[in-house]
Amino acid sequence: MITTFLFDLGGVFFEADWKSINKQLYEKTGVYALPLDGSRHDFYLEFLVGKISIDDYFDRLRKAEKSNVSLERLKQEYKKAYIKHSKIDKNMISLLKKLHKKYYCVCVTSTNMFHEEINRERGLFKEFDKVFTSSDLKELKNETKIFKIVLAKINKKPEECIFIDDKEDHIKNAESLRIKGIHFKSFKQLKEDLKKVKCEKVEVFIFKKEKKDYNFLLLKRTKESGSFWQPVTGSVEFNEQVIPTAKREILEETGIKNIKSLTKEVHSFNLKAKPYPREHVFGAEVSKSTKISLDKNIYQEHNQYKWVSYQEAMKMLKWIENKRGLKRLNSLLHSF
Repeated sequence: MITTFLFDLGGVFFEADWKSINKQLYEKTGVYALPLDGSRHDFYLEFLVGKISIDDYFDRLRKAEKSNVSLERLKQEYKKAYIKHSKIDKNMISLLKKLHKKYYCVCVTSTNMFHEEINRERGLFKEFDKVFTSSDLKELKNETKIFKIVLAKINKKPEECIFIDDKEDHIKNAESLRIKGIHFKSFKQLKEDLKKVKCEKVEVFIFKKEKKDYNFLLLKRTKESGSFWQPVTGSVEFNEQVIPTAKREILEETGIKNIKSLTKEVHSFNLKAKPYPREHVFGAEVSKSTKISLDKNIYQEHNQYKWVSYQEAMKMLKWIENKRGLKRLNSLLHSF
């Protein structure tokens, strides 16, 4: 299940008009922000990854242009031009506020220290839980290392995250780590792509007929994962539907490839932690000879399994909503 959005800044929340920035800065100071061929000065990369200070960068910039303008005036005029010609998209800010109500929102941006100061002052970072810049992390998004650092710092699994960026090569780097990527092209396109994000989970009680009653399969989570008994559970992935999720989770957590039938949804509820997903509860019947294998799960969440009666299961389950789901499933099975 998606819990976290990772956002780029430039090209997503604003589009900097460097031609206009260049023109305005030159008119005021005689210094170009960028060489006229649209490239960057060699020392800009050092600035971008925090190897030189703000004053060092602007001093090198005026020397490259053979200008005598004061450092303070150059920074002041640059700031004015940057703010004027990089208007923040209000639609994107509104969307971020809505997402932030349910999801953890993080900024991952290739930004120098001066731009970071300006964007912080104009409130661009206010709706983010965390902000990571290239100048702070000393890394750029054209390598995977920056994403590994961010995931470790926010303590999130890659498959919990969606990364939104206007650069396709940055998206590919994130996706190589199993982070879901959305290549930003327009606000309208992003809204359409976000409709594929599912804030849902599944819970499946696997059962088999034993004479006139039923036995239910419970899985015990590892000590690191809480050490309690539960049914099969999992999250609906990006662009996935609930029923395929239930079948996928059965296979991943138990190794069961074939089930006899999947019941209708017997219960559903909302979890109380962000992003407040809806959890759908089903039953899945298997044959008596079905074998269980816990080593198919790449996350190794469980270390024991047990077939138990309804009464035993109700005693072993920790969470009240698990018990409610099982109770409704048991009632359904005995109604036939």
